[in-house]
Amino acid sequence: MAKGKEASVMRGVYFYGNKWRVHYRGKYVATVSSESKAISLRKELEEEYGRPNPYKIDYAGRTFGNLKVVGDTPLSRPKKRILLVNNLNTNEYFSLPLTTLLGGDNKGIGYRKSGRNPNNNSSGTTGVSLYKRTGKWQAYIQLKGHRKHLGFFDTKEEAIAARKAAEQKYLN
Repeated sequence: MAKGKEASVMRGVYFYGNKWRVHYRGKYVATVSSESKAISLRKELEEEYGRPNPYKIDYAGRTFGNLKVVGDTPLSRPKKRILLVNNLNTNEYFSLPLTTLLGGDNKGIGYRKSGRNPNNNSSGTTGVSLYKRTGKWQAYIQLKGHRKHLGFFDTKEEAIAARKAAEQKYLN
């Protein structure tokens, strides 16, 4: 939709420069001279390969950190898919947007998409790291996009215990 031009009435057909472009599953397919040709090409692609559907992937049974997807909820809307999720630590059920689970916005939940620690984590435990200036272990937790400092500790075990207590207090 460059240069202020409008999109076609059909999804995946756009006016670009002085030609019509056809996209299918987010990828450029062809450029044609008229809108009617572009629409007919798009319809042919949909008949041959099926209509793209963002809701096609079934996440039921998949785990993301300590969260396991149970299934879709009736709260889902066309542009925002809401899933029913089970917290495996507390066995609580709640609704969560799909984008949150996939890492688009994971603020305030206390998990990462992959279940492993980042390479720069010195302790092997999420939210616990060695503070090199003092040689003490620090504990912290991420809450609604802000890091909450839990304190400095002489041993790694004390810092891990403080982190686990904070997880129970804030995330459960």
